[in-house]
Amino acid sequence: MTRALRAVRTHHWSGRHALILALGVLLAVGTIASTPAKAYAVPPAVPTPLHAGVDDSGPLAAFGANVLFGTHRSANTGGTWTSDPTLSTTTWMMAVNGTLVGYQSTGTSVTAVVYAISTGVVTTPTPTLPAAPTSMSGSWILWGSGVAYNAYNFLTSTGPSLMTLPTGATVSNPVPQLTASDAVLWSGTTSDNHSVYAVATSPATAPGAWVTIDGAGGVVVATSSQLVYVLATTTTVQICARPLSNLSTAPTCSTVMTGTYDSVYPLFYNFGPWTVVNIWTGLGPVGQYTPFLWNGTLSSSVKIQLPALSSIDQPPAAGMDMYGDTPYVLVRDSNTVPTILRVFQEGTASAGFSIPPPRHPLSASSPSRPIGS
Repeated sequence: MTRALRAVRTHHWSGRHALILALGVLLAVGTIASTPAKAYAVPPAVPTPLHAGVDDSGPLAAFGANVLFGTHRSANTGGTWTSDPTLSTTTWMMAVNGTLVGYQSTGTSVTAVVYAISTGVVTTPTPTLPAAPTSMSGSWILWGSGVAYNAYNFLTSTGPSLMTLPTGATVSNPVPQLTASDAVLWSGTTSDNHSVYAVATSPATAPGAWVTIDGAGGVVVATSSQLVYVLATTTTVQICARPLSNLSTAPTCSTVMTGTYDSVYPLFYNFGPWTVVNIWTGLGPVGQYTPFLWNGTLSSSVKIQLPALSSIDQPPAAGMDMYGDTPYVLVRDSNTVPTILRVFQEGTASAGFSIPPPRHPLSASSPSRPIGS
């Protein structure tokens, strides 16, 4: 029997348990097609201790020379850092247009916050928000659950208004997510367990009909113009993209690996037209992450050339998988020593910026997030 490829999304647009259940059902039936992979499971994780004196808790955002890391910002690519403890008092939702956007809650009052990375200037648009957002862009918030979602423009005080749901399929728990361009990506799962997506050009417009994209397995990232995902079989791995303007368009795909796999799991770090795609491939208990750079302008990809015995351990973004417009990654060597590298369109990587001092002293035995190696 052909083995199904496995992965599970960490993205909050769909449920991990449903996917694992789907895999169990397919295995029980014993008839699994090798392309595309529909069912996924969790890849191995390797707990690695933090190197002493480093705080990689994020968020990380980079717009040209303007960089933010944790509670520090720099306007000269890390040449000098300015500490700003107020960065830890806001729930950040997105890095967009040189800013972080998020919100603060005080009692029943919810306030939008816009933080300019270049200057540290904080803007709090008024009036207060009608609710705590589940998704936020540079001008809109969304909130709701199930089949009822609302939209509100916090810059123009337009709304709130009830959002129109996509049509064309019976979908359980549809979820809308704002993109950096203020479009809305809807995602959901049909009653027969197909992954479907739809796009609205703005929260105030009706979305297109649902489009089935099973190969994505629910693991996607929406850039300003594309839906990017990994399409895998037991012998090939491809990075694919479809234009948000028309998800029905046939995908443009780039084959990045060939071999024999029974587990494939992508992690996405988006930087405007660039997306770092860190792909776990495994066979049984053995596997590794291999990073690639997707060029959204050319719809092509290259392998990222990391130093030997090193791996990417990316800090969190500001609430989503969007890190700005300039590709930087945190790389750890075999001794877990971290370095920030700048990734270029050819896949080469060179020294990026210095890591700012930590918020709190850390010991070498402090546990970090699990990383693959």
